[in-house]
Amino acid sequence: MTKAVVKDFMLNDWREKMLKKLSVFLLTIALASTTAMSVEGKDGNQKNDRSIEVEPGVYQVELTDKEIANYYDKIGEGMPEDQSHAGNIVKDLTEIKKEEYEDAKGNYHIVTYYSVNFKNSKEAKEVQSLIDETKALSQSQEGMIEPLGVTPTEGDVRIDVTFEKLLTGSKFDSSTKNVWTAFSAEYYRKAFDITSGYAVSNPIAGYFTGLVLTDLQNSLQGKGDAVSAYRIVHKLGQVYHKNKWQTYYDTYQREWYWKHDQLSYNANNTVKNASTAWYYPDDQGYLPFSWATTSDFNNNTRIQDVALYQYSLNPNGTTPARDFYRTENYRSDWKAKGRMNY
Repeated sequence: MTKAVVKDFMLNDWREKMLKKLSVFLLTIALASTTAMSVEGKDGNQKNDRSIEVEPGVYQVELTDKEIANYYDKIGEGMPEDQSHAGNIVKDLTEIKKEEYEDAKGNYHIVTYYSVNFKNSKEAKEVQSLIDETKALSQSQEGMIEPLGVTPTEGDVRIDVTFEKLLTGSKFDSSTKNVWTAFSAEYYRKAFDITSGYAVSNPIAGYFTGLVLTDLQNSLQGKGDAVSAYRIVHKLGQVYHKNKWQTYYDTYQREWYWKHDQLSYNANNTVKNASTAWYYPDDQGYLPFSWATTSDFNNNTRIQDVALYQYSLNPNGTTPARDFYRTENYRSDWKAKGRMNY
């Protein structure tokens, strides 16, 4: 082999190796770019890359066991007991009557009474036997007359949806002092309670209202602050025992609402107009923009199944079993109106 041939061979070999290295380098960059895009929303704002869109504009993040444990550790509460062993008592529920009232603490209640269609199982038969035995031993079979004329007896069931009073939180995000076009490309963000990531709004421009909105559209500068409000809604599985309703299972949902404090400025930087837009539930009729929900909150049959199971274990117990958070949810439209399906 001549020196020229050897030289060409070595040069070709070097070129091949360099091309392989370059290909690997370009592939690495491409993968990195793809990964980076997976945590960016279409609006360029950070979103949780584990979220799924369960309906248009509404997203859900399934919590891991570690996240759940870390959350309860952070708030200083023990992890609720797993209730997966229940579920073999109630076949289905039939609604009988419903009542609504406000208690002395200002909490609002929606109470629904049900008749139970029991499963043909050992556990269901044990519950029914306990109900019959307790009825036989009871000194009074009359019970209390409920407001809507429901006369409960031992083992009757109901679900009490309790809405705690809305509490004002703190400012969690602010827009910059800017003009209309800038607000059309800026977004509010609120950190999730349990997972990493944020609930991300639609463009801030859509949340300015009234005179402040008019000022912005007339090329004045403005600013906005997002201030949180929250409440906990409980769905309590209750069983009538010894002439009183007793809670045996506590499921819950934490809901976040907000208000928008807004300003517009004169050319000399003095405030021209100021107002607040309230995105609250009930009277205002707005949906939460972020909410965390326990496993069984949206499953009435399951709630009552666990309640009756706990009743069978310890009918005289004074502390209900608690459910634990399983999902965090958020919507991009932070001024959506409607009512949650409780």
